[in-house]
Amino acid sequence: MDKVIFEHSLVECHSVVKKIVQDIPVDIFRILGMRNLSAFIGELFALEFANKSQGLFINNPH
Repeated sequence: MDKVIFEHSLVECHSVVKKIVQDIPVDIFRILGMRNLSAFIGELFALEFANKSQGLFINNPH
């Protein structure tokens, strides 16, 4: 796995989370709860990782 792909995915994931916090007027993370929040962040990172990998990795549809 390329470290640069991982780092860029992490930065992009963080940017999306930051935008959510800024744009949504409610505490979405409190509403989601720990289990759903964990799944949400994991899926967000996986999507960014797949996008940055240029086809090397793909999202699991399940």
